Amino acid sequence: MRIVQVANFVGPKSGGASRVMQSLRAVYRARGHEVVEVVPRSGDHTFDRRSGRVTIARNLRLPTSGGYRVIWGRRELERQLELLRPDVVEISDLSTLTWIAQWCSERSIDCTVIAHERIDHAVDRIPIIGGSSTWLSQRWITTVEKHATRIVCPSRFAAEQFSDFGKVIVRPWGVDHEVFHPKGVSAEWREEPRALVVSRLSTEKCVGDSIDFALGLVEARGGSVRVIGDGPSRRRLRDAYRDRPVSFDGHVSDRWAVAMAMRSADLLVNLGPVETFGLVTLEAMACGAPVVVRDRGGSRELVDSTVGWCLSDEDLENRAFAEQVFGRRRSSMSHSAAERASHHTWDAVADVMIGSRDRVHVR
Repeated sequence: MRIVQVANFVGPKSGGASRVMQSLRAVYRARGHEVVEVVPRSGDHTFDRRSGRVTIARNLRLPTSGGYRVIWGRRELERQLELLRPDVVEISDLSTLTWIAQWCSERSIDCTVIAHERIDHAVDRIPIIGGSSTWLSQRWITTVEKHATRIVCPSRFAAEQFSDFGKVIVRPWGVDHEVFHPKGVSAEWREEPRALVVSRLSTEKCVGDSIDFALGLVEARGGSVRVIGDGPSRRRLRDAYRDRPVSFDGHVSDRWAVAMAMRSADLLVNLGPVETFGLVTLEAMACGAPVVVRDRGGSRELVDSTVGWCLSDEDLENRAFAEQVFGRRRSSMSHSAAERASHHTWDAVADVMIGSRDRVHVR
């Protein structure tokens, strides 16, 4: 089977959506399928047979995005799809690539659309769209619902943007357990606790909230906060915490290094309110790290009191919350987090992506 993945927003420093697609490619290839990735790049389009990557010449660089690009050459992309003759097309975008679902439907090609984000929330963040955001996002959603073979959502939160659930499958993402595991994790809180924030440094991720809350937990105890990630808000955040015990590591491409940071941390704080899943949250749990998340967004579906904390806005203002955190046994939460994460595998996700007809409806 030839599987073609089309990813619209691809930057120089890949985020969670790119890691999801990379993990799926590894499973597909291990099962003997051929996988080709189609992405935007500058310069002429090329095909690297060893990496299985086609690059599209016509694309736009998104302002203030930190280098992300979006495919703009529809005719060029159509020609590439015709040449590749896919059995399955996966669309990693709910906006300007939704027309591919109709293109596939007209040619009886299996098409999977992956809801990496809440498009209704995403368009609200684009200033030039203004009041037309609801109409535009609904148009994209309607196209997908009508023409896609299946719509895969990593959480019920992600699925809530759809009105027709006949094609919707809710399937949480997986974890590479060879990389993210709890071996060697500390059983007790450190005297000078270390909090970890792993996130793209952009406004919608609310990284400042995560850092502020993490400091409120550890700073009075002589602890520190470590931030892994890069993005357009990097300089502003560095300046804001210049005199506080916060270190910024920038983008770390080595997943083993990220996993080591998770095992070395006392807890991970991820307060992004609109993430459709929270892959970082699950990976930290797999490493045995207790997690702190918001009570909305995808991460809340992974976290309960046995593995960490789901916080309301009122909880974020609670100055005494640190006593609740460090008053609990870390070892029991660590064990529960790793156990829960162990049930999430990329093999199970791949079963859904390439044709399983199992449905988890959202009502």
